[in-house]
Amino acid sequence: MTLAIMQPYLFPYLGYFQLMQAADKMLLLDDVAWINRGWINRNRILVQGQPQYLSFPVAGASQNKTICELELVKPDGWKSNIEKTLTMAYKKAPQFDQFFPVLRSILYAEISNLSAYIFHSLHTLCRYMQLSVELVPGTGRYGNAALKGQDRIVDLCLQEQATRYVNPPGGTGLALAPYQQRGAVDFVPALSIIDVLMNCEVAQVQQQLNEYKLV
Repeated sequence: MTLAIMQPYLFPYLGYFQLMQAADKMLLLDDVAWINRGWINRNRILVQGQPQYLSFPVAGASQNKTICELELVKPDGWKSNIEKTLTMAYKKAPQFDQFFPVLRSILYAEISNLSAYIFHSLHTLCRYMQLSVELVPGTGRYGNAALKGQDRIVDLCLQEQATRYVNPPGGTGLALAPYQQRGAVDFVPALSIIDVLMNCEVAQVQQQLNEYKLV
């Protein structure tokens, strides 16, 4: 069994899903410290040809808290603002009509816990892209939070009886093939999966998911 272990990221870039494609099972490492200005609750989309951050507000975010302890800010209009931003950015994209209802179902999911919200989003996106990877929603169940770094990874692999572990350092070992990007003069790599799915049919995305190289 091939195992991958990653922190939960909201609408991550294509390489995150290429890692899923390479694994039979992925564990979401959500009982580790929150990272300020990281990729957990934000990623980049293309707005009028330029990359722009799309961020989901988190209440009381602090590096003294773990990811699974955090909650999204109660909806007070920010979800509708994100919907408007996405509509403005991608309403003329070739796959807007097909993908936007899926995206909207994720956005308006009535889940407040950040980790659970991200798990739901990743699970929904995997179904849409027809990935067969098994997602495990959190690592707290393994009882090894006291272990650090490589020791914890090894323990998780042993508990899961994994025969292979995949995790390219920093994503640098994953290929990112260019695709037709509406509105961009020059291709902008490593944008959110939102950009990929707005511009590419699922069959094309599946081909890209298999165009990876692991280091």
